[in-house]
Amino acid sequence: LTDFLECECTVKAMSAACAKWDAEALETAMQAKGLAATMCRTPAEWRSSPQGREVLGLPPVLVEPRSMSKLADSTISTRALPSKASRPLSDVFVLDFSHVIASPVVGRTLADHGATVIKIISHDRPRREMFDVETNHGKRMLVVELDTAEGKERLW
Repeated sequence: LTDFLECECTVKAMSAACAKWDAEALETAMQAKGLAATMCRTPAEWRSSPQGREVLGLPPVLVEPRSMSKLADSTISTRALPSKASRPLSDVFVLDFSHVIASPVVGRTLADHGATVIKIISHDRPRREMFDVETNHGKRMLVVELDTAEGKERLW
């Protein structure tokens, strides 16, 4: 982050560097460099954004069951549950694309409760070893470079 902002690693220096930017331009530039950055928006600003407009049309929770016909035509196999699951989320599969603190912790919690959590990682995204140790235990790792055609094909 300090390399991107070209400043020292202090609150004062980083605040001054950020103050030179328009918030939306800073968000766009940081995301283009693969950095995790999101501008704070009012509820009205969020609803008028492309993502906000898309989300407004969705129910609060959306569950899409797997199509058995798709499974039959692919190499994907279903997982048979034991007659009595040992943990409450034993039948839940999660693809974890998260990067910043709260979301990886949610994935870890789901894994702790029995979910099969597959953490999607990329060699191009910055990694923090101690953070990974804390938030990724109980998860399975899958390296996929989503900016390549091969990576997209592998995932989908």
